[in-house]
Amino acid sequence: MIYFHERILGSLIGDDTFALSFWNWDNPEGMFIPDMYMNGSFVDSQRERSHLPPEVADINFDYVERGLDPVDQIEANVAFMYHQM
Repeated sequence: MIYFHERILGSLIGDDTFALSFWNWDNPEGMFIPDMYMNGSFVDSQRERSHLPPEVADINFDYVERGLDPVDQIEANVAFMYHQM
């Protein structure tokens, strides 16, 4: 479905290489905030520094730090996605 959305948008703006930015955050290799989100308008000086790379993103963050090490955080993220999907 996204493929067709990208193709339609690309044809409307005259860019056949158009693609939406995608962050595969539910894959263990993608559980770190990508560099593309660390630059430009995505940067917020008020952002909590403890959530920035090289830290693993907590995809079930509920305003409470769990203090998990990276391996345990990845396991928690995978378990969360398993139960959500």
